[in-house]
Amino acid sequence: MPSKLTVGADTYDLAYEDGVLTVGGTSYALVEVSEGITWTDASDESLAQAGHLMTVSNRGEELIAEYLLSKSSVTSQAWLYGTDETKESKWAYPNGDSFSYTNWGNGYPNNRYANEDYLVLN
Repeated sequence: MPSKLTVGADTYDLAYEDGVLTVGGTSYALVEVSEGITWTDASDESLAQAGHLMTVSNRGEELIAEYLLSKSSVTSQAWLYGTDETKESKWAYPNGDSFSYTNWGNGYPNNRYANEDYLVLN
């Protein structure tokens, strides 16, 4: 793993140990759970471990999420902190913070299979 992450003009120190990635003083962990866990269950589990689902609000956080997911031996998907449950196609963070990051795949997020109200990283 590289020891630094550069996004635009910003460079961050990285450290990865025992499943925890530390980036510039902030720690991230991929909590591997059983397949089929709901967004609500994943969010509750994160809160029980004194954390929360990852917010992806810029390219740096997207790269961090992708790196953590690449370390998983169990899953190829991760729930993220974002929903359009209140109003379809109006994405927001559940705590009410503004949601403006849009570097998703072409046509995503969508509601392809109906009732897809939460963000997932593949």
